[in-house]
Amino acid sequence: MQVGDCYARHMASKNPYLEYANGGLSQILGWVVTLVFVGCLLGLAFAAFLILT
Repeated sequence: MQVGDCYARHMASKNPYLEYANGGLSQILGWVVTLVFVGCLLGLAFAAFLILT
């Protein structure tokens, strides 16, 4: 992970547009992962609620 970040920064320092695009992508990916995670938790809670009631 850290090696990848260093490499990405090294490449981005040569190309500011790449840095911007990479930052946007990682932000979007972070949101997607968070939403999926929250969705899974809500789904599990709902399933448990249905099973227990």
